[in-house]
Amino acid sequence: MSIRPRSLGSPLVATLLLLIGSLTLEACDDESPATGGTPCALDTQCLPTEYCKLPATAGTGRCTTGCRTEPGSCGEGMTCDDGTHDCVPGSEGEGEGGSEGEGEGGAEGEGEGEGEGEGEGEGEGEGEGEGEGEGEGEGCASDAACPEDQYCELRATPPGCLDGCRLDPDTCSDGLHCLQREADRACVACTDDAHCLPEDHCDLGLHACQPDLPTCPDEEPDDYETALLLAPGRHPGLTLCPGDVDTFRFHLEVESTFAAAIVFAPASGSARLKLYDSARALRDGGSAVTGGVYCENNQLRLLPGDYYLVVSSPGQELLEYTLTLASEPFAAGQCAPDRFEDNATRDAASPLTVPALEPGLRICSLTDQDWFALPVQAGVPLIVRAEFYAMSGGDLGLRLYCGASPTEVAASDGDTDWEELAYTSPTDDTCQLEVHSVPLDLNGEGQPYRLLVRPGA
Repeated sequence: MSIRPRSLGSPLVATLLLLIGSLTLEACDDESPATGGTPCALDTQCLPTEYCKLPATAGTGRCTTGCRTEPGSCGEGMTCDDGTHDCVPGSEGEGEGGSEGEGEGGAEGEGEGEGEGEGEGEGEGEGEGEGEGEGEGEGCASDAACPEDQYCELRATPPGCLDGCRLDPDTCSDGLHCLQREADRACVACTDDAHCLPEDHCDLGLHACQPDLPTCPDEEPDDYETALLLAPGRHPGLTLCPGDVDTFRFHLEVESTFAAAIVFAPASGSARLKLYDSARALRDGGSAVTGGVYCENNQLRLLPGDYYLVVSSPGQELLEYTLTLASEPFAAGQCAPDRFEDNATRDAASPLTVPALEPGLRICSLTDQDWFALPVQAGVPLIVRAEFYAMSGGDLGLRLYCGASPTEVAASDGDTDWEELAYTSPTDDTCQLEVHSVPLDLNGEGQPYRLLVRPGA
């Protein structure tokens, strides 16, 4: 390539340059041809704004401020003068043929974006100026130098045009956005939260808009050392965060029967309830109950001491739940009244919420009845199920009464140790449920059972 000397423009400029040069020589003791910079042998050993100035004879060069003659060192429409190392008008690597079309300088290429012509034209030849070269991967300094469906990959050596979207302006369509990846560019759903709805966020791993997870108020302890001490009864308003566990402790002063249950929402979630003793040994792994969002421990006889209940979820949903603990002192040959007694008549019916899973209830005699008051909604089915904890040879029965003058509206009186009924009320109401049993052999200790009430589909 021929070199056109750069004019200094005026004697004043030349004088200033000479003064600067003399100051540099006075301040530096290095007598090498290129002074004042970091020693080098290649441009890549210098800062991006420097090139390696080599001496006229053999020896070590110095990093000097200026552009590099390699493609991409100067901006669009500029080229690096390899004499002065200043950026001057012209195109890089795009067939610098003669000034009037293809000219005589195209001996090294036909001016189609591939040549190394030596003319001094102003970029008017074919394949010059605006980067209309034909070959994919040809040298480029900006996206404008590439075909419309390509972009300039400046990180390549040398920079070249590749298939892909452009960032500025964004050339993706259909609501997509251009993303600069490690080796290429691609159109994706989002690159930041601004591309998503207000209630969503941009998942930067998937580059897709995802719903914001609700803030989880994790107030329940996670481990045995900080486990919250609970008394028997219902404990509503608990929260299980995604991937979390909640640990609770309870204490028994005497040998007791014990059962626990949880009711949780949403229905698409899942949960586990496990019982451990003070030595952290698993006593009961919990089980699901018919109806979906329920889990319980079997009723057990436990010795005095500390025990732990651990609630966990294999899913990634925030669960709100109610935990119920049922504990009654155990005495051989005696029936300990459950926590709802005395509810042996309709007028003394114990109110329950819907849904509810009540563990550790007990029928104590042939004439014993348990009554519960249940709210019902117009048009919403009510499902009621009662069952003994173990095969007892007994016979449970259910009857449901509704209306201003309570009338039996549903019943389940089979000959098994579990019963289930369903009823849909035409109006909002409070109905009364009767649970009774015809046990064959109570052994004086009564028959423990669980009661599940839930809305139907």
